[in-house]
Amino acid sequence: MRRSRLIARATVVGMAVTALASASIVAAGAYPADCASTHVCVYDNANFGSQLGWRVQQFALQDVSTGNNDKMSSWSNHSIYNACWYSDISGGGTSHQMNQYSSNSYVGLWDNDSMSSWKGVSC
Repeated sequence: MRRSRLIARATVVGMAVTALASASIVAAGAYPADCASTHVCVYDNANFGSQLGWRVQQFALQDVSTGNNDKMSSWSNHSIYNACWYSDISGGGTSHQMNQYSSNSYVGLWDNDSMSSWKGVSC
């Protein structure tokens, strides 16, 4: 009897973990409502909170404004072109791809708050 209870509990826990994992996969592919078609958008907070700015697809390399430098935590690329962001000004430092028609609800602890420039063409 005790063994069957343990198996039942393990099954319930396993189902809950699977449901949570599935939910986060769906949410990761969602586009934020404030990022229009053909735009690449960056956000101050994880989960697309507090938009820092946007650019129309195929924009040239630009440094982030002084007030928004090293603040980005999430992004959405709602365009047909790949875009990228850099950890240093003028396209220097590490390059990070923002694939077409994709979004990232959190860039991760290591890359969080490190965006200094970005471009929407030739990435």
